[in-house]
Amino acid sequence: MKRTETCLAFLLGLALASCGPAEPASAGEAVPPAPSDPVDSIRQTYAAVQAVLDAGTLRADTLRETCRQQDGELFLVRYFDGDRVRMMRATTGTGHAFTTRRLYFDTAGRLVFALVQDEQFRPVTAPGGEPSYESTYTDTRYYVSGGRVIRKLVKTYEEQDWADNPDPETLPNTEVTVPETAKFPDSDRVADWKAGRVDC
Repeated sequence: MKRTETCLAFLLGLALASCGPAEPASAGEAVPPAPSDPVDSIRQTYAAVQAVLDAGTLRADTLRETCRQQDGELFLVRYFDGDRVRMMRATTGTGHAFTTRRLYFDTAGRLVFALVQDEQFRPVTAPGGEPSYESTYTDTRYYVSGGRVIRKLVKTYEEQDWADNPDPETLPNTEVTVPETAKFPDSDRVADWKAGRVDC
């Protein structure tokens, strides 16, 4: 199977694996107060959404489109709490390059956090002489408040299919200064993706 098909099949598997049995929240469960620091508030929202994703309590649907522009193929998974989208994963790519955007929303439907991962992979020969792949990743984290980016973190790393690679979460991020008016780069497409519209 081609690597592109393998990547998309893997993403679909992840989406379906997240659709486990629902665990209702306790009616008396206390909701912690919102932190005064917007970054802490974003982290709290992210953690809450990730918890229900991990528990399999959100409904997921998928959309796959072949686009006639440089983005290539789009694979979109939307995770719903009732009729509200709480998280989306949008993967676009063609050839040996993919971009995956993981978008997290608060209960009002506002984007609060995005992890954008760019991957470029190339065929190489492993040390043992076997055909293999080497990938370069760039992970960019966007903290969003009031429609603008208030914090941006970036890290770049490489992985080899044959190697014992370090956990990317253990690698340091570099903080990038952003203008006060900076918006999330794909903000113009987020509303369409939430509604299941794809403009290719």
